[in-house]
Amino acid sequence: MPFLNPTTDSVDALLLYLLAFALRATVLLAGAWIATKLLRGASAATRHLVWTTAIAGVLALPLLSVVVPAWNVPLLSIEARVDAPREADVAVGAGLRQPEAVTAASQSAATAPTPTIRGSDPEVAQTGALSRRVFSQVTPRGGVAFGWLLLAALMLSRLAIANMRVTAWQRSSRPVEDGRWLTLARRLTREYGIERPVVLLENGQTDVPVTWGIVYPVILLPAAADEWDEEQRIAVLTHELAHVKRFDALSQLLAQLALALLWFHPLVWMAVRRMRLEREHACDDFVLVAGARASRYADDLLGLARRLTRPTVPAAAALAMARRSELEGRLLAILDPGMKRTAVRRARVGLLTLAVIALAAPLAAFTPAARVPPNLRATRPFPRCPRRTLRSAAI
Repeated sequence: MPFLNPTTDSVDALLLYLLAFALRATVLLAGAWIATKLLRGASAATRHLVWTTAIAGVLALPLLSVVVPAWNVPLLSIEARVDAPREADVAVGAGLRQPEAVTAASQSAATAPTPTIRGSDPEVAQTGALSRRVFSQVTPRGGVAFGWLLLAALMLSRLAIANMRVTAWQRSSRPVEDGRWLTLARRLTREYGIERPVVLLENGQTDVPVTWGIVYPVILLPAAADEWDEEQRIAVLTHELAHVKRFDALSQLLAQLALALLWFHPLVWMAVRRMRLEREHACDDFVLVAGARASRYADDLLGLARRLTRPTVPAAAALAMARRSELEGRLLAILDPGMKRTAVRRARVGLLTLAVIALAAPLAAFTPAARVPPNLRATRPFPRCPRRTLRSAAI
């Protein structure tokens, strides 16, 4: 197990890679934070795009580091590993002839105590000895590498479990058969230019509408949705279709993957939170631009939050329309007539993508390397004499 020994190359390489990944992500996310501060007067869709491109750039850093040339910068100090010379080599270096060196080595091997093996099965004894050796060689560096990999695996397992729960909700739901809902959904998808097939489901276990799915999006409606009037139906369905049109399920997946890989990074947690808030603000703006009344839409959103008594589907795998922790800020933004609510144009998407690539490329070239202390650079293992030297010494 290489991560248990701090002098092994695999542990040093893993820690250097983790350090490089964290430093690159820090610079990229800090740039996104500064950009969103400068774009405070812009629309929520623009700020969400900034965070999304930054998260996508973080995930693209490992691929870019393989493509671009490396720029090695010594940052991490490690101990030099010195192999212990064999007794025969020490004897030859001291001026002894080969027969004397071999004799000294054989005598030392003969006088060495023979380890006793308990039990009749030698494989069992070797396994026990290996286990004692493994636990005796646990080091801080190996613990750091193992802890990072373990928690990253746990975060990915959490995401997988969330997706399985969403799949279970989808199987337990029933298709919407109300003609009014189906006609409205077809009209709005055609009006908003959504070409992917959108499935409408109904489930009595949820209190708010929920959306998930990238290629085949699904909108889950609560059982109380049949009691809504036409204006509320249009507003709610427009909000959920805004998630579909903006590919918010994809950006949510990218955010969760970045969170799993860099679970220890506070900027990643902040970026994921800001993405979630700006995403809901952007969908609210989409509803208001589509023609909904701000006062009526805010009242409908408040009513949904008040009826929210049961837990919704996991936030890691689905997008719920209302959450109480985000309600106050959303209501203030909805009722603010001075808010800018324009959508993001394709030209701005391309510009931000190029900006992230231009920043991520030199970051990917940055590679922290191991720095050996000066007092250990001159230390060299005792040179082993080649066979011809041993033969000449024996003549």
